[in-house]
Amino acid sequence: MNKKRELVKMDVLRDIAYLKVTVTVFVLTFMLCTSPGYARIDWSELEGAARFGSLSIEEQQKIGLIDTGLQPRFPDGFSCPSIASPFGSRFRYDGSHRTTNSNNGYHGGMDITLEAGTPLLAAADGVVINVGTGGRLVGNVIWMQHSPEDTGFKEWTYTKYQHLDKTPELQVGDRFSAGDVVAISGLTGTTGGRAFGELGYPHLHMNVYASPSNNFKNRRYKVKIPDRYYIDPVAFYMDNLLESKTLRNLSKNKKIVDIGIKLKSGEVVPAGAKKIWPVYCWRN
Repeated sequence: MNKKRELVKMDVLRDIAYLKVTVTVFVLTFMLCTSPGYARIDWSELEGAARFGSLSIEEQQKIGLIDTGLQPRFPDGFSCPSIASPFGSRFRYDGSHRTTNSNNGYHGGMDITLEAGTPLLAAADGVVINVGTGGRLVGNVIWMQHSPEDTGFKEWTYTKYQHLDKTPELQVGDRFSAGDVVAISGLTGTTGGRAFGELGYPHLHMNVYASPSNNFKNRRYKVKIPDRYYIDPVAFYMDNLLESKTLRNLSKNKKIVDIGIKLKSGEVVPAGAKKIWPVYCWRN
């Protein structure tokens, strides 16, 4: 009888252990599927990393400035203005080499060729933190900050649009929603130089940065973000922010990023998309 009781007791304990494992797996799966996007950036590893001034290629790669190879995929049946010069590229839209005077010749954002006067859309909900005018290679610029609630990421993110046709009407502190018109594209900062020639190059240059905090300092037309990390603008449209070196090592099929878009009619595709391509798209 005692032996039988011991066997029953062992069976019960085994069932309890199995139940605990099952519940633990379920809870972890639920948390991963329902929690906000988690930026898999090891901020502790980046403590003390050089972020400003004249950086070496190794230093800028450590803070994310690496060609990732990501490709945007727009919804079936729609087309959008495409990327002319991607993040991390050493080449301009026309195939010419970038000057090594800036980021050692590596592109810190992405370029989209546009006619001057094209409306530019907010990539996500957010707030304006700086509006100004820089010199050559900058022109008119707007900086926007996006909270974790705005994007679903754990970190704070920042988007910058430059070469704007004119200074945006939005003021510092103004809130906006994803897909709102926040600026007008142009070619300011591109004319009369060796980079784009006398006539300049009308386009949107878009930068994206991530930071574990919402702290920043405005310095004229620039925004200094402590602990900033370069984000490929295409990666901004993913569910999770990943380190650039991780993105670079993904398989080819995992580098395709589905993009939310907005039409001039106001329709958003897919409906409810939290992040929007920075230019209106159209039906084929």
